[in-house]
Amino acid sequence: MFSTLADTAQQRALEASGCLCFPDPARAIRVLAAMGFFRTQAQRPATVMEAVPAGIALRPGPYNEADALDTLRSFGIPTMPIHRALSRDDAIAGARQLGFPVAMKVLSADITHKSDIGGVVLDVRDADAAGAAYDRIMAAAGVAAPDAHIDGVLVAPMIRGGVECILGARRDPVLGPVVMLGSGGVNVELLGDVSFRLAPVDHKQALEMIGELKIAPLFNGFRGAQPADVDALADAIVQMSRYALSAGAMLDSVELNPFVVLPEGQGALALDAVLLVNAPPCAPASARQAVITTLPLFEMARMRASNTARKHPVQGFAGDSASSRMRWVNQFTHTRRLRGPDDKEVVTPNNDTLFTNAWLDLSAGPLVIEVPEMGERYWVLGFLDAWTNPWAYAGRRTTGGKEQRLFVHGPDWNGDVPAGMHCISAPGNDVWVIGRILADADPADLERVHALQDRFAIRRPDGSPALSRVDCLLNDRGTGVPDAGEYLRVLATMLSRNPPAAALPEWPREIGELQKALSDVYTELREVAQPSELGGGWTTAVSVRNSFGDDFLTRARVARNWIGTLGIDEAMYIMAEVDEEGEALSGARRYVLRFPPGAGPQVGAFWSITLYRRSDCLLVANLIGRHSIGDRTQGLLHDADGGLSITIQAQDPGPEQNWLPAPAGEGFYLTMRLYQPSQAHLEGSFNYPPLRRLA
Repeated sequence: MFSTLADTAQQRALEASGCLCFPDPARAIRVLAAMGFFRTQAQRPATVMEAVPAGIALRPGPYNEADALDTLRSFGIPTMPIHRALSRDDAIAGARQLGFPVAMKVLSADITHKSDIGGVVLDVRDADAAGAAYDRIMAAAGVAAPDAHIDGVLVAPMIRGGVECILGARRDPVLGPVVMLGSGGVNVELLGDVSFRLAPVDHKQALEMIGELKIAPLFNGFRGAQPADVDALADAIVQMSRYALSAGAMLDSVELNPFVVLPEGQGALALDAVLLVNAPPCAPASARQAVITTLPLFEMARMRASNTARKHPVQGFAGDSASSRMRWVNQFTHTRRLRGPDDKEVVTPNNDTLFTNAWLDLSAGPLVIEVPEMGERYWVLGFLDAWTNPWAYAGRRTTGGKEQRLFVHGPDWNGDVPAGMHCISAPGNDVWVIGRILADADPADLERVHALQDRFAIRRPDGSPALSRVDCLLNDRGTGVPDAGEYLRVLATMLSRNPPAAALPEWPREIGELQKALSDVYTELREVAQPSELGGGWTTAVSVRNSFGDDFLTRARVARNWIGTLGIDEAMYIMAEVDEEGEALSGARRYVLRFPPGAGPQVGAFWSITLYRRSDCLLVANLIGRHSIGDRTQGLLHDADGGLSITIQAQDPGPEQNWLPAPAGEGFYLTMRLYQPSQAHLEGSFNYPPLRRLA
């Protein structure tokens, strides 16, 4: 190896003779050192380790510090106890629980260097100081990183003493997982005090890494200090090696800084963690399209399994036991209260009506639905096929409020419809009837609606009971990414009963390819915020009337997030997932929505705005039990000029505000429901007010 200022021809001549040539001596020395390192590693006997656990399910996207510490702790890497504070009071309570003094840090995946922005307060000694620290941290983060997503404040006990290190791992594109140990804090950069090993690393190699550091004497009781728990540090290095191997290609890097080694016998633990994850490779386009096209059919099967009865009060279980997949169909089931946070079987549920639902099996012939006198009360029965197309309606808008009977038949039936009945022709044998009846939250009105619900009935045309059994194919609905094998099994039956209107895309040949596509599509449909197409943060969630046609992506997104959506002539769903500036809505911020005088929603029935948590599309528990606000909300306050302002935030804004509570520190979205919308909404000429972020 040479370091020389020879010209290009001389360098090539040396390299042709097998000699490396560098113009910079420092680089030549570094290369020589690296060659020595890899030669030493190659000469070592292969490390024999116990089996590495199955791959860690790292999710795509950034991790905040608390999430990173949680996933490391679950793998056996020691970390400090923590509390996630979503409000000032929560921070005080968490600090008391952990015990003063505590450290408090801004919690955000978008802010790596927290101290640089004033996002860290140390040695917080009492409740007043904890409250002040929370306010200071949130204010500093809002000024220094206004676009960052803030998840709250992390509270942790102050850890004193010990030797600070940095422990981590990074996936090298050529070498694979590389484990790193170095001096803690900024010393790793100032002193270059670091040691590396290729994973896997055993306990002996971990001790060698510790001994190679310039700060190694500190572990042995330097100048009379108590020796550090070196074995605990070595165990953590081995566990970090196993973590990096288990995480596989999803891991970009993980860094614990500081990682404190306490006095001998007291262990070691991570005080901070940064976890970076690679984006998974995309599934092939054909596999993605197959999932996007068929996802609604699978989600309808999930929904049917979730809200059909296993047991009939007279006939008993539909199957041979409570665990059977058999369910009772061709009967109405009713909700007796307005939906709240404890209701998890339906995503993006409305908070305005009681539900009177039925699943129909038309394979044995037509059915007759009996509807009582409804008067002027808003009601609707929406008919959805197995592909989620809302192709037919009965209700206040279409068939009126008088007592009536509906004749529903499948695609294989031919005959005459009985006189005086409304005919509803289904495109397949599986039909979901979604009934909605307007109800106020007071007990008296709920009792009146219960009496109406009890008079809905389903019979055969000859008047005999229609009750029937069906294999729902699944035991429960679930909301996550389905198993590829189960997905194919369910679709095989659903497709035979509900043929597609057009040929399906080609299925992937490998089950793993399908599983990858399912994971990609299900995650993207749930997580991707929709841009503001109507301005001010608002977008039209659904523009369907009777069929989605060939808009398979919208159909899939609706099935994933808002299954059971009706057409816009009956009800429009205007969504807001971002504010007027295009930033995702978050409970870490405050917003106001103001309708000017005389410029509120124009509807033939009623309107409401409902708030949902973004992560699961469900209603959020809050102090006042309010999940929606609209023209029927009791005690609604109007502005002095007659306008209507709605405050949307996590903290109570005070008694003179129309408050719609948001989840503290969490993402959320809004749904404006317009029942029997006017032409201004249908044709897109209505001016929706902006969602303005407050300072």
